[in-house]
Amino acid sequence: MQHELILAGGGSGTADYLLPAAKKALESADCVIASERFLSLLEVKKARPMGNISRLLQELPELLETERIGIVVSGDPLLYSLCRTIQNRYPELEMQVIPGVGSLQLLGAAFGLTMEQAEIRSIHGRECSPGTIAYAVSEHAETFFFCSGTQGPREIAQSLLAYGLADTEIFVGADLTYPTQQLWHGTPEQAAQRPKSAPETDGTPGTASGQCVSAESFADDQRGSPGGGAVQAAAETGCGGLGSGCRNGECIHRMRPDVSLWDGVCRGI
Repeated sequence: MQHELILAGGGSGTADYLLPAAKKALESADCVIASERFLSLLEVKKARPMGNISRLLQELPELLETERIGIVVSGDPLLYSLCRTIQNRYPELEMQVIPGVGSLQLLGAAFGLTMEQAEIRSIHGRECSPGTIAYAVSEHAETFFFCSGTQGPREIAQSLLAYGLADTEIFVGADLTYPTQQLWHGTPEQAAQRPKSAPETDGTPGTASGQCVSAESFADDQRGSPGGGAVQAAAETGCGGLGSGCRNGECIHRMRPDVSLWDGVCRGI
């Protein structure tokens, strides 16, 4: 008989953002698999480092034959994390899922960005063309991106500038909830010129008005130090839809009238 799997979100990796429900459930498990920064917040019976995710997924059914396993992931397991992967691979698995406070919420809270109209995208571990990024931003009032080391706020800003979305506001943050937390916001032009050491580099969450939310790099975040490999960015444009939109009573130019988007390619009309 297979035991239950506990999949819990560890939040940002600090004690304040590990929910009591997650702590209680994980400490009742026979074995907890997590990175050191999460294990240090728990008193567990047996611990195992996160290690290679693919190998863990392969071994999971066998591990559950003998023990009740708890897995801790950074942020929220329901958002670009392990939950769907496990559900798709082992649909019959009995799993208790405990949500966490992820970088999406932390970034929004840091800048007072609400999420009723937000579009959520991940550009971590997947190719995302400048046209795709610009289209997402132009179509939604706010867009949040989970970013990577190669595609982050700087690349998002360059994409927006290439498609005439200079009147977008970008918010960027790093090491959220840690003493080293960094926050920044500005225009795409300003973001595109910022050095790699600025908050839009790996480990920095960011937000931009105009649609872009960056991210928790799942694999890196599980192993890494605070903010190691995770970037968030958000962009806010106003109303969504190609052409113009209104924000705070002002008309905002969203997309040049002489271009159209087709499969992420800019084509003249």
